[in-house]
Amino acid sequence: MKKEKYDITGMSCAACSSRVEKVISNMDGVASCQVNLLTNSMNIEYDEDKLEETKIIAEIEKAGYGASVHGDKAVKGAANTEKSDRDSQVAHMRFRLVFSWIFLILLMYISMGAMFKLPQPDIFIAENVKGILSLEKGEAIGRIVGDFEGAGYSVEVHSVNLANYGVPQSRQRVFIVGQSLRPRRYSHFVFPEPTHSKRADGGMLPWVTVRDALEHFPDPDVPNGVANHVYSSYRVAFRNFTAHRRTDPEKPCPTILARGNGQGGVCAIPHYNGERRLTVRESAAVQTFPDDFEFVGSMTSCYRQIGNAVPCLFSVRLAEAVGKMRTICG
Repeated sequence: MKKEKYDITGMSCAACSSRVEKVISNMDGVASCQVNLLTNSMNIEYDEDKLEETKIIAEIEKAGYGASVHGDKAVKGAANTEKSDRDSQVAHMRFRLVFSWIFLILLMYISMGAMFKLPQPDIFIAENVKGILSLEKGEAIGRIVGDFEGAGYSVEVHSVNLANYGVPQSRQRVFIVGQSLRPRRYSHFVFPEPTHSKRADGGMLPWVTVRDALEHFPDPDVPNGVANHVYSSYRVAFRNFTAHRRTDPEKPCPTILARGNGQGGVCAIPHYNGERRLTVRESAAVQTFPDDFEFVGSMTSCYRQIGNAVPCLFSVRLAEAVGKMRTICG
């Protein structure tokens, strides 16, 4: 198998990079393909007996983009672009992507804030990815907290790995908890304490492994009668990239995702047998949904519903914590 890097020209958005990745991944002989929009590049591993560089470049050109082997002076299928121009394009694209991310998160936050004007809830709990803490070098989370405090809330920010709460998954998440001070009607909300740890030290339980969560399910390739026990046909090709790494059966599962796979579906985590991806049912089990909870919609929709959820086990812990708050004034 040969590994090679290509420079790609003409890509302007995530849809472009997804199209290039899909076109090349579908070629006979390609073992893996990863397109990076920020650097306008593509890393590919392929069988030299079945493919050659000219065919790969021709396929990219057919899709409407230019390509050349990284390091070649000539760019086939597109006008030559000087390195300074390419660097400028990369910087501009990076800015657009970061700006879009910031805008999306703040739009969700502002929309949520508008809900608090009337009526104002006594408590709210918001969940987001860990990256929100470093967004804009930490300034974004500071503004969010400050604005909620200005709206009459005391605010706490908790960064946790849900594997430490018995969820069979390494899932780093941030929870923003706000309590109304106008007036304060309930006692202080106490965020749940961890119950599990990697080494089971301090009297805690050991992490729940992905094998613990999934070994009771039957083979999805034979008739079994289990609801939602179907899996994505998206090829398993291991590389050092999210949702493409090997799943260790003796550890919690990697984070269940809701993002796309570049081919119109969701990037499901590989099963620890290394031969297929997790079924919808197995993904739900990792997110601690009950085995008899049935999802409705297309397979992609079901994967996405699961990936966007807060694990049920931890949701219960949060609800229990809210239920323990005492009324301190009418």
